[in-house]
Amino acid sequence: MQNTQTNIRPMSQSEYAIWLPHCTKEFAKEKAQAMAISQDEALKLSEQSFKSILPEGLNTPRQLPVPHSEWR
Repeated sequence: MQNTQTNIRPMSQSEYAIWLPHCTKEFAKEKAQAMAISQDEALKLSEQSFKSILPEGLNTPRQLPVPHSEWR
């Protein structure tokens, strides 16, 4: 059996600057398809969702965005 280790660390500001637009767009694509709405409308909803979840970005209390190799 292979021993796999996962390390979790806080995301840096430069990683967050890449992560947020990427995730916002991906979430919008999913919303547009699931809700049968335009991409523009889905993007607005996605942006609102992220602003609600992370109102202070990386400084939002009790939130820990973590870097992931797939979105780099």
